[in-house]
Amino acid sequence: MPLPHDFRAQARQPIPVNGKGAPLQISGSKLQENFEYLDKKEVGGGLPAGQAGDMLYHDGNNWVRLAAPGSGVFVLSHNGTVPSWIATEACS
Repeated sequence: MPLPHDFRAQARQPIPVNGKGAPLQISGSKLQENFEYLDKKEVGGGLPAGQAGDMLYHDGNNWVRLAAPGSGVFVLSHNGTVPSWIATEACS
């Protein structure tokens, strides 16, 4: 996926012969354009909405919200594909 601005290509450019100026100057607005481009690539126009305590994981195609488990004692589990919360009292 090509970004709007390829800073690696820009960094490969030779340093000016007169030696003045930085060999690579990165514009903040160009960086912002790259971030906005990537954000629009996400399904639904960005990352999933969440609440305090939620986590995100990638399912191979999209970012998915794993909701916070609520109050109590929980262990984060993983079946090799999807994380989940398991309620337990053994850890308290």
